[in-house]
Parts: sequence; C-alpha cells; structure tokens
Amino acid sequence: MPAGSLIGSPADSERPGFLFLVCPDVQLLLETVEAKARQYQPAEGPFKRVCFWGDELPGSAFWEALSVRDLFGSMRMVLVRQANLWPTAVWKTLDKMLARPLGGSWPVFCIENDWDRGKAKIPAAITKTRCLAFAGKQGWMWSNPGITDYTVRDYVRSQAGARGLKLAPATIERLCEDTPRQAGVLSAELDKLSLLSDGSPVQPDMLGTAEWSAEAQVFTCVSCIFKGDAAGAWREIGRTTDMEAAALPMLGVMTWHLRTLWQLLAGDSVPKAGSLKPAMAQQIGAARLSSAMDLVMEADAAIKTGGSGRQIMELLCSRLLRLFGAR
Repeated sequence: MPAGSLIGSPADSERPGFLFLVCPDVQLLLETVEAKARQYQPAEGPFKRVCFWGDELPGSAFWEALSVRDLFGSMRMVLVRQANLWPTAVWKTLDKMLARPLGGSWPVFCIENDWDRGKAKIPAAITKTRCLAFAGKQGWMWSNPGITDYTVRDYVRSQAGARGLKLAPATIERLCEDTPRQAGVLSAELDKLSLLSDGSPVQPDMLGTAEWSAEAQVFTCVSCIFKGDAAGAWREIGRTTDMEAAALPMLGVMTWHLRTLWQLLAGDSVPKAGSLKPAMAQQIGAARLSSAMDLVMEADAAIKTGGSGRQIMELLCSRLLRLFGAR
C-alpha cells in the first residue's frame, strides 16, 4: 500500500498517500480541502490542482492525472468531488492504482452522501476496497456529519469569534433556532451581521432570517447559476431546508430562464424578461443553452422517477455552474 509521497519539506514527508473526506456539507468540505492543501503543501510551492466529478465516469484525463508526472515537476492535487457516485468498476481500478505510491499526484476523494443516524453512508463500492480500510488505519480519513443541532451553537460562536463579532446570548439562540443547518448559510448570515455591527453585541432584532422565503431562494439561486456565481448558488441551495419540495419549482424557474434566453437569442421581444438581457443570451450562446436544457430535463425525469431531490439538484447545479462559468 502507499507509503506517502515525495520527500522534501516536513509537509512532503508527512503527506498521506491519498485522502478520503466524508462530509455532506459543501462548505465544510471545501474548507477542509483548503486546510489540507495548506498543511501538506509541497516544498516547491502550492499544488497544481485538477478537479473531477463523480457524476461522470473518469476519462483518460483523470487516469493520466494520477499516473503521469507533470512536465514541470509540480505536485498535483487530484480532487474528486462526489466520488461516492462512481460505480464498483471504477473503484476496483482505483484500488489497484492506490496500492502503490503516486509520486507526482495526491488524490483527495470527497464522499458527500447525507449521513443517517449519525453515521456516514458510504457506498458498498467503496467500503469493499482495500484503500478505504488502509486509509482508516493510517488516519488518512476525515469525517464530519455537518452542522447538527448539537454542534450548531459551537460553530456559530467559533465563526463569530473569527470575525471579531460579538453576539448577545439571545441572538445566538435565535440564529441557531431559525437558520438551516448548513455552514454556508450560517457563514453568510454572520457576514451580514458583521457589516451591520458597530462593535457592540448584536441583538436579535438585527437578524434577517425571518425574512427568507422559498421563492426568493429559488430565483436568487437560479440567477446565480446563470451568472456563473458558484458561491452565491451554493449559499442559496444551503438555505433551502426542504429540497424535496423545492426541487421541481426550481426546475420550473430554470426552464423559464432558458426559454426566455432562447427567445432573446432569437431576437424575439420578451416583455417580462426581467434581468435577462439579449447581451447575456449572446454571451452564453446556443450551444450552452441547449446543453443546459438537456441537463434540466434529465434532472426533472430523475426526480419524477423517485430520485433524491437534494442530490439531483446539487449535481445539476454543479454541472450548470461548470457550463455557465466557462465563458
């Protein structure tokens, strides 16, 4: 099994051969990726990063990223988001590759399933691998159930402290009672309070959580996606506590946006286009609009045939953000 990676700095010598990060909260997961990247940064400088997604089978680019050294000698971080979606055949191949040192790459696998009764739901395709068992023994795993009723207050206090923000005890209780258990949502609310605070303890009447509405979240989220604003989109998704109920309305809003952009691209007059403009339609182009509509229709069919609304919408949003961010 892997024995680590290249020797150079102390971080190099201590770096795990690979990592498994198990957490359903996107922001906590990405914060941990950044922390690990800093902790194990190569002596020659930051990692050269490449990212792959579990909703697509790995192609030649992925296997080359693991096995072929960079021409300039850079160490790659090969990040795999939603690795829990890859089938058994992929994990069998990976299991063999991870059984030997990968001198030029550092794989990091994110398992993003929701937890059940305080336990991570790791697919059998992964639990049966030797690399997962080895990672557990070596301490090459990080697991976190996300923000829960038991941890939300500690998280709010620590994040407030990091911002130099003082919260009255009643404010902490109100914030923890009313806010969804998502790190992105809590962080966004604390950022807003930081802007409003004058240095004195924040009182409950400064909280804005009571003003949230499902409709506002849907339109804001979709607008962020079409602008390629990943941070904004994930923040709004995190605020949606009942994605099973919100999924189909959100798909309806996405479909309306796409149809409106099609009309604008074709030169039609659209009186109720709102913030959608012909220039935006031209910038996106027909190819991206067509691809986006395919993705939305696939998600609609998957939900209507019994799929998990939250998982399908998170996959859809990640794919749309990649599509609309590339312009």
